[in-house]
Amino acid sequence: HVHAAPFLQHDAVHADRLRDAQQRADVLRVFEQVEHQQKGPLVPAARRVERVFQRAVRVAAHAQGDALVIGVLLFTSLGIGFVISLISRSDSQAVQYTMLVLLISVFFSGFLMNLNYFIEPVRSLSWGIPTTYGISLLRDIALRGSFPNLTLVGILAVSGLALYIIAWLILRRSIASR
Repeated sequence: HVHAAPFLQHDAVHADRLRDAQQRADVLRVFEQVEHQQKGPLVPAARRVERVFQRAVRVAAHAQGDALVIGVLLFTSLGIGFVISLISRSDSQAVQYTMLVLLISVFFSGFLMNLNYFIEPVRSLSWGIPTTYGISLLRDIALRGSFPNLTLVGILAVSGLALYIIAWLILRRSIASR
């Protein structure tokens, strides 16, 4: 009797999956019936519900890609912040450096204007900005529905790691000089 328990659980799982599949099939049948009838205000409402359902499925499918890109972008942004804070001699200088980085990131990363509108030297330099990678990756997820390009994610992560190493070296040098 003890050995039958895994089989009973297995059958319960299959029963749940079968019930879910049957419910989905019932919902699809209702949509098909409403669409074939083409009568009354139910058709647009049913199509709206269907579109909302499809969007919700797409959003849930791409949440992992969004989380990956945003996490790596935050990691790299913190590295930039550490470097700025370590090279600044005062609070006002840190604010000025931060504003320069912000302006460069907004105007030359592809956030406001597509990178193809820039001349070649500027376009090549814009790929040195971590925000360019983040915007490109998030745009691919949102507009194309694709999983993030892991090469670009890797470049972003390596640049973040490089910034942390630079910050550590600057900190080490400043501690040694005291």
